Amino acid sequence: MPTAVRTAPSRTLDPRPAVVPAVVVAVDDAEPTPSADLRIAVAEARRRGASIRVVHGCATTSPAGIIGASVTDERLRYGQYVLTQAVRILRELSGFKVDIATVNSRDLGTELLLAESQSASLVVVLHTRTSLVRSMAGSTAAVVAARARCPVLVVHPGDTAEIGTGVVVAAEDPGASTALLRLAAAESVGRGASLTVVRPWPVPDDRWAAARELSRGVSSAVAEDVAHEELARAVQDLAADFPTLTVLKQLVCGSPVEVLVAASADASILVLGRPEDPSPQGELPEMAAALLSRAHCPVLVVQPTLVGSRPDTTSSPFGSTHPTPEPR
Repeated sequence: MPTAVRTAPSRTLDPRPAVVPAVVVAVDDAEPTPSADLRIAVAEARRRGASIRVVHGCATTSPAGIIGASVTDERLRYGQYVLTQAVRILRELSGFKVDIATVNSRDLGTELLLAESQSASLVVVLHTRTSLVRSMAGSTAAVVAARARCPVLVVHPGDTAEIGTGVVVAAEDPGASTALLRLAAAESVGRGASLTVVRPWPVPDDRWAAARELSRGVSSAVAEDVAHEELARAVQDLAADFPTLTVLKQLVCGSPVEVLVAASADASILVLGRPEDPSPQGELPEMAAALLSRAHCPVLVVQPTLVGSRPDTTSSPFGSTHPTPEPR
């Protein structure tokens, strides 16, 4: 018995070849509404020229976090009902100009999204407040962002698809994040937005930072000057590959989370890098996990080595780096 029921993309008024892998978005058991994740999934699909694959995981967990032993036919029928309603909303939001396919699976929603990420250009996931049990196990958004095989866009209930002042990318160590900066630059060009490269700088009473500087044999003032130079060099290196892009740089004193939360207030999107080697538990670094819930805009989590670091100055690289899935 198959574990998932899939439908082919629905025909629309504007059919297009399946060139770009789909944007994937999930729905749960609640009655679908024109929520932030569905609206932003439509905006991202149209911007990339991609279809949408909307998915539903029918497996459930008990209050103790135990996965249900079986999925009944009734659960599958309800899952198909939820998907049908979601497709109707997505069609209306897109003006019937985006192809839409569905996946009704016997798996848990989190596992389903991770599986679908292997053939997607982007996964859009809604970050909401979780119960104590789910918080201990990790929210769906955090787990998917940490383990997906494609970029993950984490959105919040109040987020919109409107362009803010531009794209913000976190650069704690510009010298080690060249690939991330180039990916963020390409994303900015694709959105027609500016790029702000933000490097948080430790507050003066940060004992850990002070100890690190002493071990390197440099003073705080010298270390800050070096950081300014590194940031300027990183931004300058982008100019050759992205000559039309407006790039701003900020070295801001404060804790990384607080600095980036403030920077996200007027941004359209915050770009965060993900380690190539995840923790043994498959979790995001503490800073990234905090920003998923506290940022004032959608958060794009990427592992540069998964999508490649070659710059594309005409469009986002996230829609063209995965092989096109076989037609269903």
